[in-house]
Amino acid sequence: MTNVPEAPPAAPVPTPPPPKRDTTFGWVAHLLMLFTWFIGPLVIWLVKKDEDKYAAFHAKQSLCWVVAVSIVMLGIYSIAGLLFLIAPPLIVLGSCLVPLIGLANLAYVIVAIIYTSQGKVFKYFLVADMFCKKEFAEAYPESAAEATSAPPQ
Repeated sequence: MTNVPEAPPAAPVPTPPPPKRDTTFGWVAHLLMLFTWFIGPLVIWLVKKDEDKYAAFHAKQSLCWVVAVSIVMLGIYSIAGLLFLIAPPLIVLGSCLVPLIGLANLAYVIVAIIYTSQGKVFKYFLVADMFCKKEFAEAYPESAAEATSAPPQ
């Protein structure tokens, strides 16, 4: 009997890393919101809604966010105007709230730009859950699957 040496086990084939997602249009949608109000996100959403789900999600949620912030600012201006009619010194309250909300919005959008440019999950408070659930599931299938499979607490 002859001993035939056994072949060494085959080394596992390394799996290639997943392709890096192109995040450019996602963060540009948030950035354009600062300079063009709703027009920039609207254009990106209309152009990319069928071909790039990531960009479409971020453009749509930034569009919804800018509309929501505009409604809040309009409400504050209206309340400030009513306060001025009732008691002119109370106009100071409204005139202080508007810049504070503007600065908070600026900081929040900068956070959105940073997270989106790094490919991290970012959803605007309330807006993404109310208006962009389907787009979120398409843009982040792994996160949407985790959210639906998690047990309720």
